[in-house]
Amino acid sequence: MDRNDLNRIIDQFQDNHKVMIGDYLESVQKELAINNKFEQTTTELNEDDGFIESRGGELFIRDPKNNGKQPVLIPHSSVKIFVNNREIVKETVVQERDKVAWRPKDNSEFHITISKDKLKVFLQLHQSIIISYRIKDKKRALKFMFELEQIEKKIDIERVSSDIMDEIYKMGIKCDINITAILNELKSPTFQAVIVAEGIPIIESRDGYIKTNFQNNIEVLFEEIKGKVDFKNRIKIPTVTAGDIIAQVHKPLEGRDGFNVLGKILKSRPPKKVEVRTKNKVEIKDDGRVIALQPGRPTLTGNSVKYFDILQVHEVLGDVDIKTGNIMFNGDVIVYGHVKDNMRIDAMGNVYVKGNVYHSTIVSAQNIFIDGSVLYSNIFAGQHGVLLNQLYKIMQDLLFTFTSFSKVLDQIMVRINQENLANITLGKIINTLIEQKFSELIPMIKKLSDLVKEARNINIAIPASIQILYNMLKNFENTNQIHQIKNINIIENIIFSLNDNINQSEASILDNSEIHFKEADGAEIKANGCIKIHGRGTVNTKIFSGDKVIFANKDSVIRGGKIDAVNTIKANEVGALTGAIPYLSAGKQIEIKKLNHAKIAIQNISKDIFDPQENIVYTLEHETNSIISYSTSS
Repeated sequence: MDRNDLNRIIDQFQDNHKVMIGDYLESVQKELAINNKFEQTTTELNEDDGFIESRGGELFIRDPKNNGKQPVLIPHSSVKIFVNNREIVKETVVQERDKVAWRPKDNSEFHITISKDKLKVFLQLHQSIIISYRIKDKKRALKFMFELEQIEKKIDIERVSSDIMDEIYKMGIKCDINITAILNELKSPTFQAVIVAEGIPIIESRDGYIKTNFQNNIEVLFEEIKGKVDFKNRIKIPTVTAGDIIAQVHKPLEGRDGFNVLGKILKSRPPKKVEVRTKNKVEIKDDGRVIALQPGRPTLTGNSVKYFDILQVHEVLGDVDIKTGNIMFNGDVIVYGHVKDNMRIDAMGNVYVKGNVYHSTIVSAQNIFIDGSVLYSNIFAGQHGVLLNQLYKIMQDLLFTFTSFSKVLDQIMVRINQENLANITLGKIINTLIEQKFSELIPMIKKLSDLVKEARNINIAIPASIQILYNMLKNFENTNQIHQIKNINIIENIIFSLNDNINQSEASILDNSEIHFKEADGAEIKANGCIKIHGRGTVNTKIFSGDKVIFANKDSVIRGGKIDAVNTIKANEVGALTGAIPYLSAGKQIEIKKLNHAKIAIQNISKDIFDPQENIVYTLEHETNSIISYSTSS
């Protein structure tokens, strides 16, 4: 913008200035009014007294004669008054020789701000840019308070715009300034924050993603039939026919870098590609469409690599019993009746049971939904993941214990070396330390050993890294083997191996298979994902979840048994005044609506609760390594 343009805008502004000022002064009169109703002190001004008087916008001070009183200035809430360059805050005696100056407390014409994301610069004009004040004529008085009156003030657009630009550059703004926006605001002030400079925001990258046209998880629906809720047909199983588009794979999109108003480059992160594979019943087109080649239930599994497949459905119209025999099927299994005593179902897909499960075993590579009760049965979802999650949890406990053990052992070895006790063997020191301070170590190692043996019995391949850890831990299986330990490095190697295996196991925990059921008695239920109980709860039941356990019914109970979750447990009523004490163990948090009596544990720290409590949450405070609790609303 050149000088002629600026002069033109200034001329246009001056033409409208008087009308605009008059309208504005009227609209803000109440807000800006200074306290002009100050009542003068009734002290009579004698002939010899000094005085203060304002006339023609000037302040006059006169000293007293003879023994007259000295004049006094009274502070004002809206005016800063300076006597000899010092602001007064209380009634102050003044003399003729004093230098008195004043200004309104809020005298700034504008302020500049930068947005939190540093992508915008805002200008906001203040009222003082069009309003000025002068001292109102006032008769002489012994005690004097300023009375101000508003006067029209013309905006010097050229000066103020220059001041604004100087302020912006002082703030380090390094992007283009919108001078037109500044001049327009000066021409017709809105007194609102106006954008006068902008950076360029990032255009975010978009990761590749999959949009499925089917529900991949268990879906439980309640439908009304003739005005009544149908509780029997709650499971909706998605099915497709050959040629159906079951999903769309979207490719990643690159973003664009930006920069903020301070000139800093804002980098756009690289997009992530989604890796997709298909089985022989599914085809992916070049445009990303995923096509079913056969009828069945579509599935999407996997973590870092996603796999599409179409599973077939095996339906049992009645009960699973001696007549049907055990069921092994490479797809979904739907049982419309009960699973009777001593039967077994193994499925690579989901298992749906409309009735109850009695003294039987159900194993699914995906999810299990049981509409009824589980009585003295074994229910395992994602069996491979279940074992790895149990290994993961026990390895966490072992890592914590071995780390503490190593610190204590180091301190003892320093003391032994200082006292020249060379006749005490390392194996004996370790064994004594375990017996006296770390007795929980041996049961933990035995539990890990049992899990490895269980996996071998059902033909699940154990990762080589876990096998190496298992072999090292054999040195701690009994007292004789512990006494044979001669190298302290074995503790460091075990800690390193535990860390390594825990990191490798993280990915397995993300592959969540879920179990849903109504209630359970004397059962064992394991899933590497969420376990949800929809009915009256559990009695003397062992539950392990690689994620969380949720008791969804507000009237559900936990009586005896053990509830174990890698992350969280959400329960309603826990324990009773009599009977077996339930044991609840979680990695992060336990939330209970009504607690009568229970033993709880967060990670490897446990606590017995004897006093009834309501609406309580338990978690671990890492600083003190202790369980803490707090109340929550009902």
